[in-house]
Amino acid sequence: PPGCDDIVIRRCEIYRSGRRDNGNAEGIDNVNGDRMTVEDCHIHDTATNGLYFKGGAQGCVVQRNVVHGCSGGGILVGFDTSPEFFDLQANPDFYESLNGVIRNNIIYDCFYAGIGIYAALKPRIYNNTVYNAGLGGQNALHFGLTFQDWEPAAKRPPTLEPEIRNNIFVQAAGGDEHVVRIRYADELGGLSALSGMPAMSHNLYFRIGGGACLFYDQRPGSYAQGLGLSQWQAHINGDSGSLQADTLLDGEKKLTAN
Repeated sequence: PPGCDDIVIRRCEIYRSGRRDNGNAEGIDNVNGDRMTVEDCHIHDTATNGLYFKGGAQGCVVQRNVVHGCSGGGILVGFDTSPEFFDLQANPDFYESLNGVIRNNIIYDCFYAGIGIYAALKPRIYNNTVYNAGLGGQNALHFGLTFQDWEPAAKRPPTLEPEIRNNIFVQAAGGDEHVVRIRYADELGGLSALSGMPAMSHNLYFRIGGGACLFYDQRPGSYAQGLGLSQWQAHINGDSGSLQADTLLDGEKKLTAN
């Protein structure tokens, strides 16, 4: 239920969700639960997303998990929550996630985003491997939008001050050619998925089957589509030390000695 704090989920296998209802069946669904820790788990073959924390969840840490075979996204920092579930004293701006950390996870074979970031305040994305995500839409790294039931009182903030470092993003051969996307929508007077530019560095990009990894910023004030890595680095004035190269992963999507 929403609002459960200090939950620890460790060394679990969670799989084949959706046996009763395959329309809303995450592996782990956290609505406004603060300080959740999910670590050393194997989450796979879920009917929707692998896991997410949203609705104003603060201080959640997701680390050292293997997530794959998701019919939705892999790991999402925030998502889209009905306004009644927010604690507006602690979170008056309706952030879906505050100070969440995603690190040292392996995520692969997901229909939508490998890592999705939605209305998140200071998310930290470190040392993850995302492989073959976005098979049906979205991207390996996806800055998404939250609508919060279109309620007039909801604020639907853009993500603010994300830090994304030391990750591997391998784009799906049959998915969108853009490995990273920052979304924008005209609804509700215009919604941006991100405020400012992300702090990024030392990420590794690769496209299965070869070809360039491309980057897409849909926001009208900084619109750019089909950017190569060097153009993306100039666009955000960041992502220094990053490369596009063969990741040399093994069959378990882990780094090899070389």
